[in-house]
Amino acid sequence: MTLEVLSTGVAGNYNGALQVMTAELQVPSPLVPTRESYFVRYCKQHSDGTWAVVDVSLDNLRPSPSARCRRRPSGCLIQEMPNGYSKLLHDAVMYLNRPT
Repeated sequence: MTLEVLSTGVAGNYNGALQVMTAELQVPSPLVPTRESYFVRYCKQHSDGTWAVVDVSLDNLRPSPSARCRRRPSGCLIQEMPNGYSKLLHDAVMYLNRPT
């Protein structure tokens, strides 16, 4: 769910859009409670019809007492298809190591 639109994008689509969002994460088990995550999403359209979508967590900036998980930076590349559908080209979750 979109909480705040920081940038609407260009030409009536999501190219350049920057949004603060929230998502409820659920595991198919009654033993694991649902979790809520806050993140910023950036969308960029490339000239070849490929879209890059990147999510970065805001949970450290906006901590929640019920948060027991941390969302890692993630993103995907999506290609527009001629038939109106989309094709997922690549998705990734970034694992960042901090020096000890």
